[in-house]
Amino acid sequence: MKILVCDDLPELRKAYARLLRSHGHEVLQAADGQEAFDLLNNEEVDAVISDHNMPRMTGEQLCRALRGIGNQVPFMLISGNMDVVCHAKSFGATRAVLKGINNKEILDFLASTAA
Repeated sequence: MKILVCDDLPELRKAYARLLRSHGHEVLQAADGQEAFDLLNNEEVDAVISDHNMPRMTGEQLCRALRGIGNQVPFMLISGNMDVVCHAKSFGATRAVLKGINNKEILDFLASTAA
């Protein structure tokens, strides 16, 4: 699968990318929602894993923008805010989890989107 990882913290992007590549996935990276949105105008991906709190465009704004143009790519939102996690499906996220997730949650999300 080709996965887009979006997070403003380079160390987290690299950690997610390392995990995903070790499981055979191709990984694209973006430093914020706007960069991710621009990248998705030129690239097709199988899933997006995005942080919520980022500059320029949050994960929620990214998800809403994608859904607004009809892009239904599976979207996992990661947030430190329980309210955001609880309401993520209302703006189109496929799954939302609190920060501090373990690798199994990411891999389970990808497995569920591939089925």
